[in-house]
Amino acid sequence: MNVTVWRRLVFLSTLVVSCALTHAGQQGQDITIGLIGDSTVASTYGWGPAFAERCNEQTKVLNYAKNGATLASLSKRLDELLTRKPDYVFIQFGHNDQKRYDTGVYSKKLKSYVGRIRKAGGNAVIVSSVTRRNFDEGGKIVSIVLKNEKYTYKANLAAYAQAAQAVARELNLPFIDLYKASVAHHNRIGPAESMTYNFTQGDSTHFSKKGADAIAELVIEEMRRVVPELAAHATATPKNGPAGEAKIFKNADGATMPYRLFVPPDLKPKQKLPLVLCFHGAAGRGTENKAKGSLSYSVLTSAAMQKKHPAFIVAPQCPKGKRWVNHHWGDGAY
Repeated sequence: MNVTVWRRLVFLSTLVVSCALTHAGQQGQDITIGLIGDSTVASTYGWGPAFAERCNEQTKVLNYAKNGATLASLSKRLDELLTRKPDYVFIQFGHNDQKRYDTGVYSKKLKSYVGRIRKAGGNAVIVSSVTRRNFDEGGKIVSIVLKNEKYTYKANLAAYAQAAQAVARELNLPFIDLYKASVAHHNRIGPAESMTYNFTQGDSTHFSKKGADAIAELVIEEMRRVVPELAAHATATPKNGPAGEAKIFKNADGATMPYRLFVPPDLKPKQKLPLVLCFHGAAGRGTENKAKGSLSYSVLTSAAMQKKHPAFIVAPQCPKGKRWVNHHWGDGAY
């Protein structure tokens, strides 16, 4: 076997066991996550539904976001959400607030939301606004201050994102900097690809299915970092995609290897189970990390197989142009 690949797999196996033990204490806990915000979160053309698709069966998502909403206009709707006793409430506003009041008023209203969520027994998570997809001549995202007959922005979205971060810091709350993450994402993929995220042609705010999926994955990636107790409740892959979670192993030298990790859903704390490595064939090489080309992975992670033979399943992915072994396949035994 390729020595470099083998070493990565040894390290990967050790890492997976550690991660699996962490997951063991998190499985089976039912929680409710409330979402409240504007149209970029709402069910019409926001990232909320794509987020819900990526949550597991132990997680209920209540989407109370509404098109055209501000912190001021959705105050009563927050009260309605809190009657359902969500464990967490993700708050994302800014797109419409910037048209009506400055960041000082915005911060005050945001603090009011947090206080009411805490009083109801929930945990607030502040989310900065996802960026609009406006680019400068150099192909980079620019945060504009629009002025027209209908309204004038009080400040750009970057300023409201900074205000949201300041409130989170002051109140010691988890902060998902979706503004920063989405700006970096669009700067990386560029204007042409970013336009495929538009709900309709010329709509640089709302999302197509592709756009909603991409932004939901950014939210989940950040959520797993800043709210680690929710890590086991959502993955970057929707529930009807490959089982398990897509992860990246990185060794001390900076070499990386994508892999999928499946943790048995009924795993008990300190329970010891086999760890099975699934190697794909030539068709499975790449970086998309969806366990393609590995029929054994889909079989071993199936509900029927896990009920009979529960186990941790790991499916690493070999890069294009590489092999699991040093020898050419036509050389005979290897």
